[in-house]
Amino acid sequence: MDLNKSLSMQVLYYKGQFVEATDIISLLFTGMKFHKVSVSCSIEDVVRVLAEFQGQDAATGTAKISDAIYTDHAGAVAFHETYAKRDTTTLDRVTDWKFDIENNLKRVPVIRSSGGHLLKYLPFCHRGLSGELTFEFESIQEASDVLADAEFTLEFGLGGTCKAVFSYCKWDNVSIPSKMEDLLYLKAPFVAKGPVSISAT
Repeated sequence: MDLNKSLSMQVLYYKGQFVEATDIISLLFTGMKFHKVSVSCSIEDVVRVLAEFQGQDAATGTAKISDAIYTDHAGAVAFHETYAKRDTTTLDRVTDWKFDIENNLKRVPVIRSSGGHLLKYLPFCHRGLSGELTFEFESIQEASDVLADAEFTLEFGLGGTCKAVFSYCKWDNVSIPSKMEDLLYLKAPFVAKGPVSISAT
């Protein structure tokens, strides 16, 4: 998946079956780009995605996009179909994970005679890559080994062969208690310098 690519998005209202839709009302957004994507998963849940877009134009219509591909929802990805890896090691103490990709789009309208009320440019600014993993450790040593202060790669399974890989990651302000009487519940935020790679196949 290319988070730098612009695309068109359509919202449809219609009567009847989708393949033979009538009385179509279309709202077509063009020049759409990812502003922020948040992906998360936890025990007894499914992978959840919240995507924010910004676009350059919107137009109403009465038909579906002619060359678009419409598919039915294929089903959710359950927590047991995902994973989290540090470098090549699967992290088997993780109870929750999440990551955010922020493209920090800048809206740039310019003075022009045609379409002056619309955005002319929607460039990407500095990309922010961050997230958080929640662990349940059995010992201080186990926590110290996993949360060692060194750069690493984080890989998140998104179901099947799909995955997101973050490079040059570091834990961000993680504090390990000096003593523990029971399981050590610990939230570990991280930041990544990038790049990030998301494979959808």
